[in-house]
This record gives sequence, structure tokens and C-alpha cells, in this order.
Amino acid sequence: RALRAFEKQPQMARLINVLVMSNDPLAAGILDRLNQSTTDAYMQALAGIDPTRARRMIDVINAVFGSLVREWSQGRITIGEVRDRIDSAVSLVVGD
Repeated sequence: RALRAFEKQPQMARLINVLVMSNDPLAAGILDRLNQSTTDAYMQALAGIDPTRARRMIDVINAVFGSLVREWSQGRITIGEVRDRIDSAVSLVVGD
């Protein structure tokens, strides 16, 4: 779902890239709130998994997701490649 949102509004991915590169405390606060809300949603989806393990899984998938969306927003890879690589990462982390 998050990827579809960026696909519909690619300018948001570029905005997040700018915020990530900023050393402005306001930008850091915005990113912290965004990260917390997405992590909370993912933790709910993984409610049946040990919370420590679920958090580590989320951290890995978020890192992969962020890297791939950044590459896509800069025109380096296609959205199809993003989907394929995210699917691969989720399979590796969660299992088939």
C-alpha cells in the first residue's frame, strides 16, 4: 500500500529524500512521526509474532523499502523492480 501511495504521488518520495538529507530538527521530527506511525501499523499486522522479532523484521523491510523508493524517485530503477525487490526482501525476512 505504501508503495502505491508513492507511485500515485512521486513528489512525496522526493520530498522524503530531501527531509532525510536535512539536518533541520523540524525535518527530523517529521520523519520520526512518519516512521512511528508506519511502524505502529506494521506491528499491528505482525501481532502474532514476538514483538522484538517483529520490530527487527520491520527495521529490515523499512531499510530496503526506503532505499528502493529513493532509487526509483531518482529514476534509477523502475517501479516494477521496486515491487520485485520488496517481494524478495519480504520473502527472505518473513519466509515463504
